Amino acid sequence: DRVVVIPGAETDPYRGLSPHPEILEKRAAALWRILPGFEGFVVTSLSSLVTRMPSPADFLNNCIRLEVGGFIPMSHLLTRLRQLGYVREDPVTELGEFSWRGGIVDVFSPSSELPVRIEFFGDEIESIRTFDPATQRSTGLVPQMDIVPMREWSVTERDISAWHDKAPDFWNEVRFADNLGEKLQFTENHELFNGFEYLFPLVVDNRYSLFDYLAQSSLSPAIVLPSPDRFRSEWKDLLEGFQRDYDDHHLVGDLVLPPERLFFSPQWLERELAGHSVYSINSLVDQDTETAPLDFHLERKYHGRVQELLADVNRWRGKGERIVFVLNSKGLAERLVDIFREYEIDVSFCEGDFEECAAASRVRRSVTITQGKLSEGFFSDSLGLHVLTQDNVFEESELRPAVRKPVQREVPSAFLSDFKDLKIGDYVVHVDHGLGIFRGLKQIGVSENLREFVELAYRDEAKLYVPIDRLDLIQKYSGAGEAAPTLDRLGGTSWEKTKSRVKSSMRELAEDLLKLYARREMAQGHAFPSDDSLAKEFDEAFEFEETPDQHAAIQDTKRDMESPRPMDRLVCGDVGYGKTEVGMRAAFKAVNDGKQVAILAPTTVLAFQHYTTFRQRFQAFPVRIDMISRFRSRQEIQQVVKDTALGLVDILIGTHRLLSKDVKFRDLGLLVIDEEQRFGVGQKERLKQLKTKVDVLTLSATPIPRTLNMSLIGLRDLSIIETPPKDRLAIQTVVVKFSRNIIRSAIDLELKRKGQVLFLHNTIDTIYSIATMVQEIVPEARVAVGHGQMRENQLEEVMLDYLNYKYDVLVSTTIIENGLDISRANTLIVNQADRFGLAQLYQLRGRVGRS
Repeated sequence: DRVVVIPGAETDPYRGLSPHPEILEKRAAALWRILPGFEGFVVTSLSSLVTRMPSPADFLNNCIRLEVGGFIPMSHLLTRLRQLGYVREDPVTELGEFSWRGGIVDVFSPSSELPVRIEFFGDEIESIRTFDPATQRSTGLVPQMDIVPMREWSVTERDISAWHDKAPDFWNEVRFADNLGEKLQFTENHELFNGFEYLFPLVVDNRYSLFDYLAQSSLSPAIVLPSPDRFRSEWKDLLEGFQRDYDDHHLVGDLVLPPERLFFSPQWLERELAGHSVYSINSLVDQDTETAPLDFHLERKYHGRVQELLADVNRWRGKGERIVFVLNSKGLAERLVDIFREYEIDVSFCEGDFEECAAASRVRRSVTITQGKLSEGFFSDSLGLHVLTQDNVFEESELRPAVRKPVQREVPSAFLSDFKDLKIGDYVVHVDHGLGIFRGLKQIGVSENLREFVELAYRDEAKLYVPIDRLDLIQKYSGAGEAAPTLDRLGGTSWEKTKSRVKSSMRELAEDLLKLYARREMAQGHAFPSDDSLAKEFDEAFEFEETPDQHAAIQDTKRDMESPRPMDRLVCGDVGYGKTEVGMRAAFKAVNDGKQVAILAPTTVLAFQHYTTFRQRFQAFPVRIDMISRFRSRQEIQQVVKDTALGLVDILIGTHRLLSKDVKFRDLGLLVIDEEQRFGVGQKERLKQLKTKVDVLTLSATPIPRTLNMSLIGLRDLSIIETPPKDRLAIQTVVVKFSRNIIRSAIDLELKRKGQVLFLHNTIDTIYSIATMVQEIVPEARVAVGHGQMRENQLEEVMLDYLNYKYDVLVSTTIIENGLDISRANTLIVNQADRFGLAQLYQLRGRVGRS
C-alpha cells in the first residue's frame, strides 16, 4: 500500500495514437492515490517525470465522491462519467464501463475492486452496492465511493469547442487541410479523436508536472536516480528525437505540437532536481562526492535448473565466498540439503539467527541452509556473501499449496460465460420460449422488494422477464450466416417444432457418438501413474504463475493420461495464454513413465521454437530432446531417426516429417499436435492411424469450425484457456495507410524501450527491397530478413540471432505466424494486411506482447 507505480505513456506523441487505455487507467489511479498527502514510495519513469500534466487541483476536482443520502442529478453524473473517459456498456463487466437503466447507474471505477450499483430516488442516492461483474449479483452495501477519472486529462465540451475554434488558426497552411478536416469532423460533434492528448495542450493548461502532485504531501519528496548522468543524457537524446519527429511530421502536414508544448526542458529538470534531496546510485563516482556504499545486487533466479545452481555454488566455493540459503519452511530446507548432499557438496543446516548462520558459513566453508523469511536473494562482492531464497531456487510455485482447486463458476450457464460479450440487441435463446432479443437488465418491484430481471423481446413486441437467478434458462444465440433470425412468438408453436426437429437430429447424432464412444472405451491405451516427486518438481520449476484455466487444463490432461482410455483432448486458448506449458507437463508425465513423446508442429520455425523451449524447460532433468526438420542435415536426421527407433530419444519434435513411414518409435506414449488445422488431409489420415494407439493432445488458438472439426478429427474432450496471464496488456491494433513516418515512429518507440519489431512482408521477391527501405528509414536499427526459401542453416542462424537480440527488426514472411515466443517483440507491422485472412491476422497478433 505504500508503493505506487506511475507507468509512462509508452506512446510516441507524433504517431497520432492515444496511449493504451489500461496504461491511462493505471496512471490516473496512481495520481488519485498520491493526492493528497501520500507518504510512501512512487516508482515512475523518465517520460512520466518530464511530461506536462493538468493541475493537481483540476484532477482532484474531476474525482467524484458519492455518498448514500447525497444529492446529484443523474443526468449530470452520466455527463461527467463520459467526460472522465468512461464508456457506456450494458452489462458492466470491465474497468471504465458504466450503464444506466431507470433510476440505476452501474459503474466500475479503478478506486474499487468491484463495480458498484448506485440506486437513485430522484436526485438522491438511495443506496450503493458492490456487485459481481460475472453474475451481476449484488455482494454488499457501501456507504460511499470515489469515481476516479480513467485518464489524467478530463476534457469538457468547452475544451473541445475551444480546440475546434483555435485549431484552424494554428494549423492554417494548405498542407494541414486534409488532416485538420478529419479531426474537425470529430470535434464538430463534440467527440474526441485518437491521439487528442498530444494536440489538446493547444487550449488546455498543462503547466504542471509530477513534482506538483508530489508536493501535495506534507513532506518534500526525496528522489532516487539510478544514474543521474545517464538519466540526463537519456532525456536529452529523447528530446532531440522528439524534435526530429516533430520537424518531419510538421513538414508533411501532420497535426503536431512542438516538444516544448508537451514536455519540460532539460533546464527545467535541472532546476527541479536542485530543489529536492537527490540520492544517486552509481557504479563509479568521483572521490569528492559524499557516498554511501550499497554493494548489494539481486541474485539471479534459477527456475528449478539445478545443474546451473550447482555450477554457480561450486564456483563461489572455489573463490572462498560464503553461501547462505534462507527458506520459508523446514521441509524445503531439508529438501535442498538432500539435493546438495546427493551431489557431494558440503552442506549444513543452521537453526540460529542469520548472523550466526553467515558466520558458520565462513568458518566451515560450506553451504549453510537455514529457515526464515526473506523477500529477495542478494549478493555482495565486497563481503563475499551470497544469500538466496526459495524463489531463487524453486520459484513462486513453492509458496502455493500443492493442490489448488480451479475457480468454479457460480452458475453453470453458457449465458454467464458470454455475459461480458452480450450487448443490448443481441439474440438469445430461452429454453422454453425460444429465440428473443436481449433488452438489458431491469428492476421490478416495490421499495425493498425490488428484484432484477433480464428483459427479452419476442415477436409482436411481446416481452419476457427472466429472474437474474434463472440465467441458466437462457444463452446467447449462435447462428450460421449473416441473415437475421426469425423471432419466436410467446405461446406459439414455432419453438416447439424447432425443438422437435433438433431432438430428432440429436438422436441420430447420439447414435453415432455412442458408437464412437464405445470404440474409444473399448480401445485399451496406457494408464500413466499419478505424479511422483520428480513430476511435482518439474511442475514447480514453471517460472510463471499458472492461470486458473491453465491449471484446470493441466489437471484435465493428467487425469485423461491416468485413464486406460486413450486421450484425445483439444486445448483451445488465445495466443500466448500458456498452451505450450500444458503440452510440456503432459510430455514430462509420459517421459517420466518411460514412454516416448512426439511433438508435431506445422512449420519449421515453430518446430525449432518448440525445440528451444523444451530444451530450456527440461534442462535440469535427464531427458533427451531432439528435432527433425529442414534445419537439420540429412545425416543428422538419419541418426535421430535411428536413435528414436532404439528408444534413445525421449521427446522428438518436428514438422510433418515426423509422419514419414521411416520414423518409428520404440514406445510412443503421447502425441502433441500444435495447430492441427494447418495440416493437410493426407497428413490427418496418418494422424488418425497414430491416434488409435496413443494419447493425443492438440493445441490450437484458431480451431476450424465445429462441424468440420468433428468430421475430420472425431469427437474429443475440450479444455479452454481464456484467462490471460497476469499483468498482460491487451494488444492494441491500428489500421493505417502505408507511411514511412509511421513505420519510423513505431520502430523508434520500440527501440527506445529496448524492444524488438517484427515487420511482416509476405512477398519474397520484394522482401529485400522492403528491408532496405526499413534500414533507410531507421538507420540505427539492426535489420534482418527471414523467409522460407532461405538455406536451412542460414534461416536458423537469423532466427537464433533475432531471439538473442542481435537484431532489432526482423523483416519476414508468414514463417513467423505460429507459436514464435519472442519476449522482446512488442511491435508488429503488417504490410498489405488486406491480403491476409482473419485467422492469419489473429495468429500474427499473438507474436507480440508475450513478455
